[in-house]
Amino acid sequence: MRLVTYDRGGARRLGAWVGEAVVDLPTVVGHPAFPTTMEALVAHRGGTTLVAAMDAIGHPEYLRGCTVGRPRLLTPIVPISLLEHRRVLGPDEPVPWPAWADELDYQVELACIIGEYARDVSAEEAMSVIFGYTLMNDWTAREARDGDSLMGGAGRPSLGRVERFATSLGPSVVTPDEFDPTQGKLTARVGGEIWSVGDLGQARTTFPDLIAELSRDRELFPGDVVGSGTFPGGCALDLGRRICPGVTVELEARTIGVLRNRAAKGPSGPRPGPRTVRRPHDPAPAP
Repeated sequence: MRLVTYDRGGARRLGAWVGEAVVDLPTVVGHPAFPTTMEALVAHRGGTTLVAAMDAIGHPEYLRGCTVGRPRLLTPIVPISLLEHRRVLGPDEPVPWPAWADELDYQVELACIIGEYARDVSAEEAMSVIFGYTLMNDWTAREARDGDSLMGGAGRPSLGRVERFATSLGPSVVTPDEFDPTQGKLTARVGGEIWSVGDLGQARTTFPDLIAELSRDRELFPGDVVGSGTFPGGCALDLGRRICPGVTVELEARTIGVLRNRAAKGPSGPRPGPRTVRRPHDPAPAP
């Protein structure tokens, strides 16, 4: 299934892609106890609830009158593990340019959503706790200490502050029965031009390995989001290129779709205090 969250009268609402249209999943299923949000569906840990949804969308007669006209997609899930650390953005949501930053950068990632409680699980057991997969763009802001550009030019300025300040997720969550994270490719386009292409089969580690590693040191709960980290060339800094204010960055993976965000023109918002945020599996900032 390709699950989405859309805006329904200002509230988050669970939907699903069926063909080229989004349908309202609770209405399709037709049971009053069926979850109305992605967060509630994940909290139910899939199981028979997800099976009921899959069965319902397989009946064309159930879909009549359930199509959502021109849906505005939101962040598919509000991850419980990122709420305290950085801003979470959805599809087509502008990326605010921090007032202190000289450069912004994208980071191409795949992410898995945890669907069951996990503690000290093996890599073999870890597959069973994955609810689904989505695209993740970790946005980094960088400050050039001498005021020069971090990319381009003859000299390489010393880095000042470096911070991952926002994360985009979306546009859909694809269940494991429809998506194999070890196959296919991730693509990043900047201003319509392809900048980054990565083969998921060449990743240094797998999601089961990541989950097993994380669960040795902490508890994982339904709604946690685990990012894969990026590949060499999966960000502008690796390529020696620069994102300009106002440019649109698109990440794409087959089946999941296109995650599109525009870097807001110019600095915006107050200058926040110093802060360092890293997940255990995050690579260190590039030198």
